[in-house]
Amino acid sequence: MAIINSYPLVTPKLTDLILGTSAGSNGRNKTASFTVGAMQSLMAGVTSVTSGNVNTIVIGGTTQQPTVGTVTATITLASNSLATGAQIATYVATNHPGTVSGTGTFNTLTKWSVNGADIEDSALLDDTSGQTLTITSRQVWPSANNSKDLGGIDFRWKNLWASQTLYAENIALTGTNTYLSLGGSTGTVGQVLTSGGAGASATWTDNVSGTGTTNKVPIFTSARAIGDSLISQASNGIIIDGVGTDGKLTLNCSAGTHGVTLQSPPHASSATYTLILPTTSGVAGQVLSSGGGSPSQLVWSTQAASGVASVVTGNANTITVAGTAADPTVAANTTAGVGTGLPNLATGGQIQAAIDTAVSSSLTYRGGYNASTNTPDLTTSPNSILTGDTYAVTVAGDASGFWSPTLNIGDLVIANIDNPTAIADWTEVQSNIDVATDTVQGIANFPTAGGLTVATGAVSMPDTGVAAGTYTNTNLTVDAKGRITTAASGSAGGYVGWNLAGDSGTNASVVNNSNVIIQGGSGITTVSNGFNLDIAAAGFAGIAIAGNAGYVPDSTGEVGTFLKADGTWAAAGGLPTITVNTGSQTGTQTVYPLSVTPSSVNYVNVFINGVYQAKSSYSVSGTNLTFATAPPNNSVIEFVTTT
Repeated sequence: MAIINSYPLVTPKLTDLILGTSAGSNGRNKTASFTVGAMQSLMAGVTSVTSGNVNTIVIGGTTQQPTVGTVTATITLASNSLATGAQIATYVATNHPGTVSGTGTFNTLTKWSVNGADIEDSALLDDTSGQTLTITSRQVWPSANNSKDLGGIDFRWKNLWASQTLYAENIALTGTNTYLSLGGSTGTVGQVLTSGGAGASATWTDNVSGTGTTNKVPIFTSARAIGDSLISQASNGIIIDGVGTDGKLTLNCSAGTHGVTLQSPPHASSATYTLILPTTSGVAGQVLSSGGGSPSQLVWSTQAASGVASVVTGNANTITVAGTAADPTVAANTTAGVGTGLPNLATGGQIQAAIDTAVSSSLTYRGGYNASTNTPDLTTSPNSILTGDTYAVTVAGDASGFWSPTLNIGDLVIANIDNPTAIADWTEVQSNIDVATDTVQGIANFPTAGGLTVATGAVSMPDTGVAAGTYTNTNLTVDAKGRITTAASGSAGGYVGWNLAGDSGTNASVVNNSNVIIQGGSGITTVSNGFNLDIAAAGFAGIAIAGNAGYVPDSTGEVGTFLKADGTWAAAGGLPTITVNTGSQTGTQTVYPLSVTPSSVNYVNVFINGVYQAKSSYSVSGTNLTFATAPPNNSVIEFVTTT
């Protein structure tokens, strides 16, 4: 063989031959030649072509009978989508039954061509006046042996008879009785003469009637009627109009059962353009590409089998399309994430994270909540509840003990975390708190006329001008609300008088400056200087008091004091001592120290923000006062102790 690389390189044609081996059915092979076209038909060829958009043209089927799957649209003149053979066949069969093709000349009557399927120019010309019928390239004259009456009036036939072939250049029928008679019959209204063919007489037949439009190709609208078709002839081509639907052109198969349809774009698109086919058939694998504009020259171009490999954006970043046709992937510059003014793409995860962050601190109303039946379920995990989800209580209840206190209609519950499972995971907003009592928290009314002050939600009692402290022999002034408005230390109560009674006789009144003589007993000395009684300490153990096992202690006491039943000395006729202590609340403190020791809880009055507190709400032990429940945070507490 010759050296292969010595042969010249040429562009292959479909008819070129390729040398090869043909496998025989008997196992014996022989050398044979194959055409390039035959080889091409056996190749799988292009399986798919990815267009500039997401539409895909898929070539399938077999080599002998390929199929094309593509996006198809209704056949119209303005459509730029491919159409299936079935669409084209259906359109033509529906809209153009019995379509007649062919060409003709203006003012020239048509005739059927030799194949009986097309029309062409006849020899009859009908001028624009509608009065002259001209026969071109034909002759009409009587034979020599026929009787004839040529008349001679205005060069018109009067009577004409012909038994053989008749040729005429011009036939004009005028007068009141201008009719044609064939075989003694003038036919009926509207009938025309129809040739019977060679050796057969002509006959009167029903005329093909109808109306038409200039440059419109006629069609039979019925067996003997012609009207306008959807096809018209323009100066440079054929136009297929759409009536009620977009124009279509269907190319059927040889059996007329299948076809491919081309359809125009819809009317709403206002599309008007021209596509010019390329000058060659292209090569295997090439696709038609638009040159843009109108008219647009279509050209054959070769595209990579993988479709679009990358899309270059307006900047230097590149978006790469990979994966498969069924599951494409996109690689792009997504490092910037989601944010205002960022030009990069973002992944689904980045977008979700941005959304979660944006809504994490916001409330989302999810609808009503039946707290009696726990509908929807707010207490079971996982429950698909997110932070900020808010529900309005429509039916009161505690969800079988989950909510404490019980939720009432109109209350709001707000999720503090995702998938909450405990009451601490929720924020409860009460909308209809009941009126407060001495044991139930609720809505309270504070009349300012009673001396209280309400400012920015805080209730306080203004100062009365009384300084806190301990007062001896106190002189007090109390207003109508029971508040101490003034307090001052006063003088001890003075002596008024005693009533003395002996074992018998009448009571004796002892007044100031009276002398009292006590007789009997060792160590008792009577004195007469004023109202003092001195009891000598020598040998004195105490004075026994009936009903009391104790004794009065040995003491001289103080001026102005008297001996109490408990054995202590007190100011005679004096008032009790009022001690006022104050404190503030942190929200948790329950024990408060007092500056004095009350004899019992009954001698201590407590005011919180000016409101008197029931004694059942606190207890006293020594100098400590203890609340059963810590007072509200930032409240002002006042302790008034009587001793």
